[in-house]
Amino acid sequence: ALSGGGCTKPGETVLVNTMTSIAVDPAPFTDRAAYFAEIVRAGVQSVAGGQHEAAAALGLGVDFRQSNNEGEIVDWIQSAAGTCAGIIINPAAYTHTSIAILDALNLSDVPVIEVHLSNIFQREPFRQESFVSRAAEGVICGFGGHGYQLALEAMAQLLSAGETA
Repeated sequence: ALSGGGCTKPGETVLVNTMTSIAVDPAPFTDRAAYFAEIVRAGVQSVAGGQHEAAAALGLGVDFRQSNNEGEIVDWIQSAAGTCAGIIINPAAYTHTSIAILDALNLSDVPVIEVHLSNIFQREPFRQESFVSRAAEGVICGFGGHGYQLALEAMAQLLSAGETA
């Protein structure tokens, strides 16, 4: 897991929680799948490399974490309550399958923004359904790693306005 300084002060820090894997072998996939795998690799590197400065410019901090373990992600979401101002999450394939992540997000009592590196609405029909969206104030998809910058800007706006769904 990659980690930034941790959520230490309510109202100040945003947890960026992504669990897309950078170890993707595109060989057995179609060209379209290889394209999405490259978006994932570039996005994770972009997020890990540049979001601390972007968040600081918006008056936010970042605790960046990466995991492919659903239980670990649920634990992180639960620990964000009372210590993080909001959650920006890229649930990757758990978008379409995880009731546990949905339940944890619903109980977190902080604003949630869902991010996807690819445009999930241009992908297979089953990828166009999201449990996480039911807990999110908004969804940003299709902008690669830049989607995290957009999510940070949206979170800063939500927090400054005191708006949550």
